[in-house]
Amino acid sequence: MRFLKLALFSIIFLFIGITGLGLLFPSTVVVSRATDIVAPKDSILAYLSNINQWKQWVEGMNNEAVIITSPTEANLVGTTVSITSIKNYTVQSVWTGKKGRVQQSTIQIYQDAASPKAVVHWQFVQ
Repeated sequence: MRFLKLALFSIIFLFIGITGLGLLFPSTVVVSRATDIVAPKDSILAYLSNINQWKQWVEGMNNEAVIITSPTEANLVGTTVSITSIKNYTVQSVWTGKKGRVQQSTIQIYQDAASPKAVVHWQFVQ
């Protein structure tokens, strides 16, 4: 009987501990990256704003299973990508996974007039 009580209390405290730890994780996750590219930001925007151009810079876009339905929509082997907005050197898109999970992506291009480099910053929010 003592052993059963110990096992029951251990399981209850373990459950409470794991639940408490899980509550510490954020409900929204943001993944952010940036890179420098030596090119005018107009040229970079042309590659970012048209999914047909992604084959030249996104790994896996040359896969035969990738179906590009329009310059703003594609199916990447179960994940649907839709470009929703192109404004002020910012491209926003929505990525919907096989299970319906939605991620919002924002790609921004920054360039100082005195520099030949442009900074391309992108982030995913889930």
